[in-house]
Amino acid sequence: MHRARTTIYRQPAPAMHDAPRRASRHNRPYRCLVAVLALATCGFAAASTAVEKVQQGIRHFTAGEFDAADRSFNEADVARPEDPTIAFNRACALAATGDVEKARELFRQAALARETALAARSHYNLGCLSSEQGRAVLGEDPAAAAPEQRQQGLSLLLSAVGHYRDCLRLDPGHADARHNLELIRLFVKHVQSQWEQQDREQTREEMELLEFLAMIEQRQSALRATTRSLTGQPDSPHRRQTAQETTESQTQLYEEIQPLREKLAEQFQAAQQAPTSAAAPPVRDEQQPDQAQEAQRLLTQLADEAGKYMITATSELADKDFRAAAARQRDVLDRLNQIFMAIGPFTGVLQRAAGQQETLTIASEAWSDPEESTAAANPPAESDTAAAPIDSHIKDESLGNRFQQSDSDHAADFPELAWQQSRVTDWSHMLTLKAQAELQALESQQHSQLPPATAPGSQSTKPDNRDTNDDAADRKTSSPATDDQAAQLEALKQSLQKATELAPEAQRHSELAAGHLGSDDLPTALPEQRETLRLLREIAEPLSQNQQQEGDHNNENQQNGQQDQQQPSTNRAEDQVPAGESPQERALSVLRRARERERQHRDLEKQLQQMIGSPIRVERDW
Repeated sequence: MHRARTTIYRQPAPAMHDAPRRASRHNRPYRCLVAVLALATCGFAAASTAVEKVQQGIRHFTAGEFDAADRSFNEADVARPEDPTIAFNRACALAATGDVEKARELFRQAALARETALAARSHYNLGCLSSEQGRAVLGEDPAAAAPEQRQQGLSLLLSAVGHYRDCLRLDPGHADARHNLELIRLFVKHVQSQWEQQDREQTREEMELLEFLAMIEQRQSALRATTRSLTGQPDSPHRRQTAQETTESQTQLYEEIQPLREKLAEQFQAAQQAPTSAAAPPVRDEQQPDQAQEAQRLLTQLADEAGKYMITATSELADKDFRAAAARQRDVLDRLNQIFMAIGPFTGVLQRAAGQQETLTIASEAWSDPEESTAAANPPAESDTAAAPIDSHIKDESLGNRFQQSDSDHAADFPELAWQQSRVTDWSHMLTLKAQAELQALESQQHSQLPPATAPGSQSTKPDNRDTNDDAADRKTSSPATDDQAAQLEALKQSLQKATELAPEAQRHSELAAGHLGSDDLPTALPEQRETLRLLREIAEPLSQNQQQEGDHNNENQQNGQQDQQQPSTNRAEDQVPAGESPQERALSVLRRARERERQHRDLEKQLQQMIGSPIRVERDW
């Protein structure tokens, strides 16, 4: 059964080239260990039948007749029940026939034997069974294994590692067990590296630009938090291991800069190829290409600068200069944040500003007055709505993870607080610019959607082939989804209008708070932080209320749907078409109106997604 240690993987790592030499001594699974155990069974003088059956079983096993060997060992077990040696021999035969689970059960019984050698060999064989199963689960190409196969295969390999270690604990000189341990370690390291590379490539392909940028920011924030924690720690093996892992992770993160550049280029290329919307604000043709090229150049330059700072941080991490590395990582986050402010939508910037300001305010209250911090961490129900997340595709959790664990007994980190507060200042400034641009586009969009009868300066007209009843029917049967889109547009418009008025004030208060924090003046900074948070929540209030209304509306629709299922269905369409038509004409009329409403709903949904999800051009303010 030693063959298992050399055939666990079809593609061994380069350090395993000595495996074929070791395998040449054992060309049949389990044969060597069974032969050794056969000598031990000859000592059963009082149980000649059991000895004869064991010897007979070994002859069958040697001849490759594993089923016959199992029957002989089973008869020996009847003669001497609960004998660990017979259980071991039978387990070898069952493993050769493919009955792995029964073999594992018998090997576990033999592993409880008082004889150390027998227990060690049992653990070794258990390790071989688990490692072979792990190899089978991962398949011929482990790198292409599905996530569930990865988890199951690694679990089996870890089980094999545990048995090999038990074998070495009982028999420290067991060379095969030691060899297999190293084999598994190298294999797992190699295949996990392949999996990580595949996962990174898949993530790059599936993520949109904003999601991809947010992922890089979150990973960089986590690495910076780890780097800062290493600054004040004494030297230790754990600190050195963490520093090495952080250095490797920073190197891997640098590999995402080139895909970020490519996604930026794709974004600008797609924007140039997209058809111009009739509602878009007028832009002179001779300026638009130059502005787009300049914007792409500036954003690409920011990505390159972030990459250079990552390289410097990696070098400083390798030199154990954690303070300098944390400073460079902060420079990386600043560059990434500038890219986000340029391409992020109004709602994404608003969410970041409100979420981080809330976390900063709670942290400052915790250091200023621990009793007040409890109330701040659990605001009243009416304020929860205003502070609810707005745009879930962007989420900055790094600061929350850091300050949620803060203790009021520790001194405040004023430089860090001041830097984080300055980011809120930048976001508030960008809110004003984005609100002005998006509000202009939204108003133009809504104006272009007005029918001729309601356009300013137009006269009310009505086609001859339609009457008032048809108009009333259309209003009565308007799609709820269309109403929801209109409500979302109106909520967005209200939030944009508030931002143009309140965002400059939020910027001013945040700037004052950052200045006070930079001077270590927390009591003076806290009122400014609270006022900044209040203003940002007020800007977000229309969007949050709209989300709450949508949730209530969905719940009501679900309840109505359940009631409709319990009641007989009725043809409400007949009440919405003129009387006197044939059933076929009524059906066609209803179908035409339904298709028209469906088309309008799709158009409104696309327009809303374009206004909310796509970046708005800002005149060189990044």
